[in-house]
Amino acid sequence: IGVWRWLDDLGMGVAAEISQTEVTATYRRAKYAALMFLFATVLIMLLFSLLIRRIGTGASKALHRMNEQLETKVARRTRSLAESEARLALIVDNIPAMISLKDRDGRYQLVNAMFSKITGIPSKDVLGKKDASLFSKSVAASAEITDTHVMHARKTVREEERVESSDDGTRVFLKSKVPIINDAGDLNGVLSV
Repeated sequence: IGVWRWLDDLGMGVAAEISQTEVTATYRRAKYAALMFLFATVLIMLLFSLLIRRIGTGASKALHRMNEQLETKVARRTRSLAESEARLALIVDNIPAMISLKDRDGRYQLVNAMFSKITGIPSKDVLGKKDASLFSKSVAASAEITDTHVMHARKTVREEERVESSDDGTRVFLKSKVPIINDAGDLNGVLSV
């Protein structure tokens, strides 16, 4: 490939010649560099994708394994707690004394078998209720006054308490009422024995 041109101000002509190989060599080098860059980019993206997939699979397996371990621990602790609660319920129900637990509002949270036997009220009908909906006004008022005193004083009180019995009228019991205070020092209710 050649080019020729006359330059008037110099009074001479200039000719240049270049082979086709020289013309296309730069183009081919640029094309080759671009293709290599594209290939390297695709290869890096592919390797990065495989790495992420492998990490994701490993993380997923580890997460699944930890979840199974946690579920096993929860199941074991739930079983242990249920066994402990069953033992406590067995003990409380077999103590030959009336036992009850009330929350701060005076609602029954727990009563034992002796409580139900003496009052003639099944435990399922007692739980969540206050004395006023279960007993006479005088018995309910007396119990409420004592419970309030125990909660305010935060001390055990022992006294005689009248309880309406299902079989022979009103009975008098020596009763201990204990404030139930949690680890944070909050009052949760009153235990009566």
